[in-house]
Amino acid sequence: IDGEIDTIYHASGAFSINTVQSGSVENGADCSAIWYGVYDAQKLYFIVDITDQSLVSNSGGANWQQDIIEVYFNMDNMKPGGGNGHGGDNFQYHFGWNVPNGGSVSANGSFANVQWVQITTSKGWRIEASIPWATLGIPSPTEGQKIGFDIALNDNDGQVAYDSVMYWYNSGSALYGNIDGAGEILVGGDFNGNYGPAINDVDVQVATEGIASAIGLTASDINTSDTLTFSATGLPSFANLVDNGNGTASINVNATTGDANIYEFEASVSDGNKSDSAAITLIVKDPNVNSQIPVFDAVATVNVNEGTLETVNIVVTDLDSLEVVISAVTTLPGFVTLTDNGDKTATLEVNPGFGAAGSYSADLLATDEDNNTDTLTVSIVVTSGVARTEYYCDPVNGSMSNVGSLESPWASLQAVFTAGKLFNTGDTIYLLSGYHGEPSISAANSDYVFIKPAAGASPTLSKVSFSGGSAYWNLSGVTVSRSFAPTYSIDTMVSISGQYNVVDNCDIYSVDDISSWGVTEWLAYAATGASISGNYCVLSNSTVRNIQWGVFVNGDYSRMSGCTIQNFSGDGARALGDYSVIEDCYILDNYKVDDNHDDGIQSYTNGTGGVGSGIVKGVILRRNTIIQTTDSNRPFQGSLQGIGLFDGFFDDWVVENNVVKVNAFHGIAFYGARNCKIINNTVVNLSGSARVWIRIDPHKTLGASSGNLIANNLTSEIYPTSASYATLRNNSDINIADYGTYFVDYPNDLRLKANSPAIDAGFNADAPIDDRTGATRLSGSNTIVDTGAYEAVVLANWYGWPLTDGIYVDTGNYLGWLVVNHDPWVYNYNINGWIYFPTFTQPNGSGSWGYFKR
Repeated sequence: IDGEIDTIYHASGAFSINTVQSGSVENGADCSAIWYGVYDAQKLYFIVDITDQSLVSNSGGANWQQDIIEVYFNMDNMKPGGGNGHGGDNFQYHFGWNVPNGGSVSANGSFANVQWVQITTSKGWRIEASIPWATLGIPSPTEGQKIGFDIALNDNDGQVAYDSVMYWYNSGSALYGNIDGAGEILVGGDFNGNYGPAINDVDVQVATEGIASAIGLTASDINTSDTLTFSATGLPSFANLVDNGNGTASINVNATTGDANIYEFEASVSDGNKSDSAAITLIVKDPNVNSQIPVFDAVATVNVNEGTLETVNIVVTDLDSLEVVISAVTTLPGFVTLTDNGDKTATLEVNPGFGAAGSYSADLLATDEDNNTDTLTVSIVVTSGVARTEYYCDPVNGSMSNVGSLESPWASLQAVFTAGKLFNTGDTIYLLSGYHGEPSISAANSDYVFIKPAAGASPTLSKVSFSGGSAYWNLSGVTVSRSFAPTYSIDTMVSISGQYNVVDNCDIYSVDDISSWGVTEWLAYAATGASISGNYCVLSNSTVRNIQWGVFVNGDYSRMSGCTIQNFSGDGARALGDYSVIEDCYILDNYKVDDNHDDGIQSYTNGTGGVGSGIVKGVILRRNTIIQTTDSNRPFQGSLQGIGLFDGFFDDWVVENNVVKVNAFHGIAFYGARNCKIINNTVVNLSGSARVWIRIDPHKTLGASSGNLIANNLTSEIYPTSASYATLRNNSDINIADYGTYFVDYPNDLRLKANSPAIDAGFNADAPIDDRTGATRLSGSNTIVDTGAYEAVVLANWYGWPLTDGIYVDTGNYLGWLVVNHDPWVYNYNINGWIYFPTFTQPNGSGSWGYFKR
């Protein structure tokens, strides 16, 4: 097993992986593959030879979203009813490009005695593997046996999700959900030594009317003694095949006037037992090539209303050119886009905004391989549309032929954007109850357009995406779940690209209830919550739950604020964009179902030299709470790293006022930090006596950390850090035995109790202005900050009013007295603000008293 295509693999010939199941493939250089397979009594052997012009090993939220091969087995070949691709006698193996730790297998499978190797080639990469039949659950196959089998090729050219998925056979939904779509392999008899012949590919051929020519055919055979015979099917009437009897042949072409055209036919070679074939394209040209010009099909006048999308198909006929370039002669109107489809067709999209009424034209040019041209003028008439400030979408009773009012609503939100509707700044799109699909939003506004539920409505989506060209959209109040999709599949549920887009107050989840999930369900159904890849974009006040990966903050100057990420099997959040912010979030409950090192918040760099070679700059992580588990009785408990940054450099980060309760070593860890501040965080082990630390280490390969500050933290341990890496100042380093002295109610409440040694133990110059709750740290008589994320505010004892027989009576919602023992801020709802109560001692020693309505 060395990654080389040994001669024996040609015993069965090559099989192409070219059925696109998801995404798009530009051409064979972008992504293509062939595979070979043989077997013996003990093992199955296969090799996959991949062409991929852009190899990426670390993009994608999960390993199956990277450059990877997925191999599926359905050992009993039961169809239908085979189940998913990773349960029972079905197995799913992953083999990734440049994955140091090898492949992975579905939870019911095994890597026992599996051998595999991956090599990088001049055109892409190659993987070879052998899998024992015993590992696949059978002693040995029998001749004539059929085994369900398929190979998926996932391609990622640097995106969050993969660019495409291609299968050898399957063309339906992904096999991890339903194995019925897999192909099958037939177990043949012993190889008799007869290799099949291979016909050499033939480039596109060009002939000319009135001039005789020939197309040469050659073939090879490992069995050099075999006699090869050529044949052809689908030949035009003016062509005939001559077999030279020596492993070569010719197709004689004698085209005459009127034969100019493009012809497709097939040539084959046989050794009497096995055969191979090649498709041939023949272009016959007129001697006067100028007479064979490209010709546009006529296009009627395009009539379109403002705010409406109209799509026009452009078709060119050219008898003797395979390729015709379709372009614009002059600058197109700003609301018109032209896309050359590369197959003698193009798409013209006409999408005028409000205020564009009038008459326009689009002048198009077709140029063929001989530089012959044709022109077409498309007339466009834009009529005035109705611009509203409020629009309504009703996926149950609406129609895109309606005007979009409450009385005459449009259909689903997806239908609105599919129709290319445009909006003005300040417009609001109200969503009525029902399923609104998977809208893709691409328009760029000059200021915000709002999308929100109508009063009392509960709209649902299975996915929503904002494209790279979108801007100034504000989506709020909707539920997004893959469970609403007509066919369930794993995907990123909220994708925020573009600029200045906001998603607020949404509930985002794979499925609503995971109480019955085992490992199989977690691996098969846990989707990715959200990806913020645009710049200046925001995800706020939302819940992201029951997912594999929580939220990727990839865009520069983007922000996640006030969100709760709960029940995840990968990482809670990733901070990957420069000057991004994650703040005021709760990241809770990781489920340990695979070998991923789960992090509450993770980051890494990815430069030209791969992972660890770049820089992530200026990120702020503040006022977040990360908790490994909130329920000690739930299944799949496992260690969670708090804030893990292991592949720097990380420059100018601020990590402040975070609360981390985990059992993994890495509470807050930087490997490769420069000029970063880790200040006023509370980092403790959730239970037991495990070490949980704050630490700064050198970059793994590129040298020392420098210029950092670790100050005012309250933690189990400041890992020994070189003074050249960071300045350490006023940290409270405590043991678990001391937690009861420091905290109100460890592990549930990590606020500081009265007389906690952390009170006034900090250094003012380093401290953030506020604490984890957002309250101001220094005011009144409180002149020294505390260590940890919380500034102490200890409230005690409510006493009602009035005084009855010398006893304060609790009269519920009436006036009364609040005894306070340490400078508090109390929120007053009448003035909508905070009131400060300085500490002073009453004669009875009870501290400060405030007079309140309860």
